[in-house]
Amino acid sequence: MSSHVEIGIDDMDGANGHVPTSATSNDVRDMHRMALPFKLHRRFTSLTVFGFACILGATWEYALVTSLAALTNGGSGGVIWLFFAVMFGMFSVVLSLAEMASIAPTSAGQYHWVSEFAPPKYQRIASYGVGWFTAIGWQASVAGNALIISQQVSALIAFVNGSFEIPSGFNWLTIVFMIAAMIISTGVNVYGVRLLPWLEGVMFMLHIAGFFAILFPLWIMGERTSSEEVFFTFQDNSGWGSIGLACLVGILGPTVTLVGGDSAAHLGEEVKDASKALPQSMISTALVNYIIGFIMTITVLSVSGNFDEDLAENLGGQPWIAVVYAATRSRTATIIFTALLIVLFFFCTINCITTTSRQLWAFSRDGGLPCSEWLAKVNPTNGVPVNALITTFGITFILSFIAAGSTIAFNNIISISLVGLLLSYGSTIFTMMLRRARSEPLPPSYLQYPRPIGFAINGFAMIFVSIAFIFVFFPTAPNPTLAGMNWSVLISGGVILFASGWYVVGGKNKYFGPAERIRKMEVEQSRETSIALSVPFTTKE
Repeated sequence: MSSHVEIGIDDMDGANGHVPTSATSNDVRDMHRMALPFKLHRRFTSLTVFGFACILGATWEYALVTSLAALTNGGSGGVIWLFFAVMFGMFSVVLSLAEMASIAPTSAGQYHWVSEFAPPKYQRIASYGVGWFTAIGWQASVAGNALIISQQVSALIAFVNGSFEIPSGFNWLTIVFMIAAMIISTGVNVYGVRLLPWLEGVMFMLHIAGFFAILFPLWIMGERTSSEEVFFTFQDNSGWGSIGLACLVGILGPTVTLVGGDSAAHLGEEVKDASKALPQSMISTALVNYIIGFIMTITVLSVSGNFDEDLAENLGGQPWIAVVYAATRSRTATIIFTALLIVLFFFCTINCITTTSRQLWAFSRDGGLPCSEWLAKVNPTNGVPVNALITTFGITFILSFIAAGSTIAFNNIISISLVGLLLSYGSTIFTMMLRRARSEPLPPSYLQYPRPIGFAINGFAMIFVSIAFIFVFFPTAPNPTLAGMNWSVLISGGVILFASGWYVVGGKNKYFGPAERIRKMEVEQSRETSIALSVPFTTKE
């Protein structure tokens, strides 16, 4: 068991000593090895960060909402078996990331790990690129969560008031509801941060209770399709010309449901005994959320054979509400379940903003972004990177206008998120594989796999990430119109060009990467040791 010590910021970096910081001896050791000062409060324990990650993952909630939309590519059999395959692929990613989080528990996450594990020649540029990919991935995730809240609120209003029509074309309600969700969620992150650990416990119980509250009525009251039809009906309704290709194009659904295994890692500087708590929570979260997400996927597909398609269309393309209504035959129950899902997505968004702002703050601390000095500031009162939170709000505000003008905005925003996160996962895991292939030692840590096992886990994760990354760029149907295009490749390319331009103009003079910071600390310590040893030892006579 780690011994607990109280460390003030003055003890670490001589700056801003007004922010008290509590840490274990392991935290002190890890922060010292990474040459990082204590800036954030360690409010989370292994249990509360587990709740945090489970709520942010929102697997059964996303499975309920997206499974029916995925039927176009693959049919029910394709959705179920692809979800099953993605579970194993994403779990290997989580196992890989959990090991790295144990070695280097920092809010920086992937770009720090790449900087440590990549060959020295490529550490700086590789970590810079991964930092940008991770940032765009998580920023798009926030927008995606805000958008799904907007969609559910609009659908609930339409269900309660049959005369209400969700605007077609430019949907101004999307902007209103997205911004409202962001204002409240950002406010909680700024003013209610002290309550977050307590809220995680309450919302985790609601996350699990809500799962059973919706699952049991669907099982008991829903009209079920035969298991053979549900599990072995494969379809190519979009016209790809191949069932296999159609299923692979549908990988977007289960991947977005299960992605985000690094979420807890970005709280690495706010968790007590982080090198132990992070891997435990990351792996436990995956086990719990993946299982209940898979169960919900099978359930909703099993009872979706007899619902009012006109009602689903009137609800803005939210067929799951029509399925719940067909199963329960109760407007009251359907309204309660929809409201419950909105609440859970709301807290998912709160946690997503927390993770996203911490990654943005950490990357700015290392000089990886424009206006890094401003973004890296921490509020001295509550230990929160308020400027990073404001920026996250601003990015979603801009994306809300794009979302309001596109009928497939959700797919595009989610695709952008997956592009960024999958690239960051793949790059990080690849550098770890290189390290193992060269038999180079890893820093000691709580979780560390034997070399052959670790190499196998990393290899399987790389195969999965490579396949998923390719199909994330596909449109939902072949030969799409301009409005139906998957614009993630264009937007991702724009981000790469901007990041490259910023690096050439000023970034290369400001961003050196975590590995260089660690080397400088080691050189300084070596110099101090040499000076100390050179001072002659004298005694009083």
